Amino acid sequence: MLGNDKARKPEDLTRLFVERANSGDAAGIAALYEEDAVMAYPPGGQTVGRDAIAKLWEKVLASAPHFEQEPPL
Repeated sequence: MLGNDKARKPEDLTRLFVERANSGDAAGIAALYEEDAVMAYPPGGQTVGRDAIAKLWEKVLASAPHFEQEPPL
């Protein structure tokens, strides 16, 4: 994990996600979720728990996608 920087306000989540995703840090992305979080992914399914979310992001990040930060709403 890149760091233990935490979101202090909602707008921080996007920045932290983009930074961690673009550096291939699946564990860092998963750390943004609560330990027992539920992700509505894959389509029609669920990914339950931080460990499972980290594994999911490892698979997604293996293809080295690039993310751009959008301005907050």
